[in-house]
Amino acid sequence: MLSFRSFLDIKLYLLIVPHWIENRYKLPSIFQNFGLQLHSVENDAPLSAGGSGVATMMKMSTVQLAQKYIATGEATDEDVQKYCRFAENPSSWAVYYATVGVIGQKVEEKS
Repeated sequence: MLSFRSFLDIKLYLLIVPHWIENRYKLPSIFQNFGLQLHSVENDAPLSAGGSGVATMMKMSTVQLAQKYIATGEATDEDVQKYCRFAENPSSWAVYYATVGVIGQKVEEKS
């Protein structure tokens, strides 16, 4: 079985994962900076098997963006091909996306 780390350097991972993903974990503090009281903070990062709908969509996205990844010098065509094989392999499991939900409420000012 292919290992995620064996073929995809962390630099490439950071190129593939949109910058907003890094910012999603800032949501609770953003809410607090606006004076909102937090009621709920949840994170959902489901595992998906290779060949699943999510893995297939991520593979298709990677194929479409392959030349951009390669142009950075951080990935090679071989890296992209290994990623595609990983995403097709039902024995390979990965977290392809995560969703963060925050519920906050404006705190009533007491007069």
